[in-house]
Amino acid sequence: MGHLTYFPLNHPNEKPPFEAEFFLRNGLRDVVYQLTTGRPCVYLICDGDEIYVTDNIEKGINFCTELNQVHIQEWESFEDAYAVALNMKENHPLCFDNRYKLN
Repeated sequence: MGHLTYFPLNHPNEKPPFEAEFFLRNGLRDVVYQLTTGRPCVYLICDGDEIYVTDNIEKGINFCTELNQVHIQEWESFEDAYAVALNMKENHPLCFDNRYKLN
């Protein structure tokens, strides 16, 4: 069984995210389709340690392979979603280009 945490577009910080349990990818798809706002947005999807940014939720769901802990956030732009993704991977050795690093 997998667990989904979902933050829709403009979700207030003080409210908890939507959470749901699902079985298999089709179960995840069914739950996500019920939660999406229907407005154009960018999805930041975390599946295990992997991060995927897309404006196509179907491709985002297909990206998920572990299906244990899936976190999805809706953002207004790629800029916003990529800024969050970058922040999430800040400690990863490949996060920043070392060619321009100051000593």
